[in-house]
Amino acid sequence: MVAITAEKDGQLMALQTFELSAVGKSLTARTFGLLEQIVVFEHQ
Repeated sequence: MVAITAEKDGQLMALQTFELSAVGKSLTARTFGLLEQIVVFEHQ
């Protein structure tokens, strides 16, 4: 898992994580903050 944070004036504004599935077939991107979403990319 990789996590990226965005801060403004020392306050956490957003957190985004990227996680690869155990078999390497999908990548899940999660965003938390002002906008919250989950996107799953699947390799075919």
